Amino acid sequence: PELWDPGIDRRGTIERALGVVDVLKASREDLAALDVDSGVGSPERLLDHGPHTVFLTRGSEGSELVADEGSPWGAGSWDHPGYEPDDVVDTTGAGDAFTAGVVAALVDGEGPAETLAFANAVAAAATTADGAMSALPDRGTVERVRNATTK
Repeated sequence: PELWDPGIDRRGTIERALGVVDVLKASREDLAALDVDSGVGSPERLLDHGPHTVFLTRGSEGSELVADEGSPWGAGSWDHPGYEPDDVVDTTGAGDAFTAGVVAALVDGEGPAETLAFANAVAAAATTADGAMSALPDRGTVERVRNATTK
């Protein structure tokens, strides 16, 4: 919020931006920082403003996916509890790693439940090393996280 000019209609600007978005990835903190929780802050309500697919990340508590009929999977809601590696070092870049996991799963033609599971595992694996880019895992590391740290 401190980056916005006080005279700018943040909610209106955000709603206009959402109108041209197909897929949105956000965290609850992102939504709170943009001060949209009172207006369009739930994943379901975000669908009413433009996106056909909303990924909402919740850190170590996993993520959820809501979609309308325009999404690759059709309308629905999915949830994944996430993974908790024992050796978390740095959470910097976990959200970006999640997004990379979503893209990789989509390229592989995965369904919504597998997309969430894979993206959560990529994000969790990325927290086990320092830095954002240097911590991005390979598929072997992601599979080890999935097998070792299921909730």
